[in-house]
Amino acid sequence: MSFQFDSSKCSSFTIRSAKYEDIESLIKLRSIILDDGSGIYVSNSKVESDLWKKEYRVWLKNKIGLCCLTKVVVAVNSYHEVVGCAIGIIDHRAPIPGVLNGLIGWIQTVVVDPLWRNNGLASSIVDFLHKWFRDENVSRCVLQTTSNAESLYLGLGYKCVGEKTLYHNTKVIP
Repeated sequence: MSFQFDSSKCSSFTIRSAKYEDIESLIKLRSIILDDGSGIYVSNSKVESDLWKKEYRVWLKNKIGLCCLTKVVVAVNSYHEVVGCAIGIIDHRAPIPGVLNGLIGWIQTVVVDPLWRNNGLASSIVDFLHKWFRDENVSRCVLQTTSNAESLYLGLGYKCVGEKTLYHNTKVIP
């Protein structure tokens, strides 16, 4: 599954499922938020950065094209460069009202190269994942966002639910 759209800054983009040859580009894009961003998930050192990149490479090799509950999506410009990405994950939880099959979609790692932002890429990537979720009978989708991107998701129909995200490190770090 893939689709194309026109943009004012570039002739066209294609949104598609990631391929093995996209892995290095995916690592580079994710480093924008994990090495240069802010928050609890950001690398605190070069060693930590190198470790997440190594493990992410392995994770991608195990997920791309192989895992039916995970979809890695890329935006490719007319120069065949990967300039955006996101990950969709289907979580099978206990049934709740409105989600009797227990399937909840999670979207994470929505990243667009700063040079290609404000072209509708993030919205198109999320729309692509929404279609995949619908095809997989997922009726609800959740995500975490930064304050910088919150307006994007509100514009796509996401709502603040009033729940707070709490974080706990279960691994003891010496």
